[in-house]
Amino acid sequence: MGMGKGMAILGADWIAASEPTVSRCWIVLLTPGRWNSRTDPPSPAWPLHVVSSGRKPLEQERSVEITKSGIAGTVVVLIVVVVCVRLGLWQLDRRDQRLERNTAVAERMAEEPMALAAIPADTVGITHRRVTVRGRYDHDRSFVLGARSHRGVPGVYVFTPMRLHDGAILVNRGFVPSPDAATVEMEALSRPPEASVTGMLLAFPDVPITPATEPFQTRWFRLDGQSIRAQYPYDLATLYLLDTGPEGASNDGSTGSVDPLPLGPPELDAGSHLSYAVQWFSFATIFLVGWLALLLRRSGKTATSSGTGR
Repeated sequence: MGMGKGMAILGADWIAASEPTVSRCWIVLLTPGRWNSRTDPPSPAWPLHVVSSGRKPLEQERSVEITKSGIAGTVVVLIVVVVCVRLGLWQLDRRDQRLERNTAVAERMAEEPMALAAIPADTVGITHRRVTVRGRYDHDRSFVLGARSHRGVPGVYVFTPMRLHDGAILVNRGFVPSPDAATVEMEALSRPPEASVTGMLLAFPDVPITPATEPFQTRWFRLDGQSIRAQYPYDLATLYLLDTGPEGASNDGSTGSVDPLPLGPPELDAGSHLSYAVQWFSFATIFLVGWLALLLRRSGKTATSSGTGR
């Protein structure tokens, strides 16, 4: 179109015919004056003045540099994300298993106590069952499990074997306060040997074996069933009995003797599996989002440096 002494041509750059996106608009002014571009092309009849819109080419805006380190980092991040997600699912599966186990245990605990004259060799199905046993306490071979507490009071659990008609079983008679949570007067805990106890059969916890340091060790801090049973001259059952009877007399020592405080049945809860699963899923999200943010940031820096270098 005419502009007095010159002419103007309006145009645009195109990336590709399949992507009709304007990356830069330009105006060419044809004037009879001198050529004002950065370079001097062959002098035309009408010198050209190019006025650009200043927008960066689209290939600079969208450029993503693919490097070996970027590929390796992506692979590592994906592996970490998959592992974290798998661990989260594993924790959810463990939670479901624990809830199922709690349901089965609650059903056993709700049943009426059964009389038990002897502990059967096959203990499958009787764990967490309430039973009543009658036998004779062997007070001379009692021991304490230290570092316990009850309602904020330090103390110990007192274990005494009970001789049955066939075999013997350890009985957790309950909690006794102790200032150092390790020592008590064992003589004050003796009761008539003949007794009947109603409680719950429990399995010994799975702990590392702790060899006894004495011929008969009377103080333990971990309930290591294998090591404890090995120090007795007679066979003990692979389960122990938790006395869950009604609370006895005051165990403050005012009567000259201390009655162990029977413990209630173990609490049934879902544990910390759900919180652990949330943590693993959070780790996976943090790794994935963080890596994507880093890639986008590096991509932006690459595009900026490429535009500046031109």
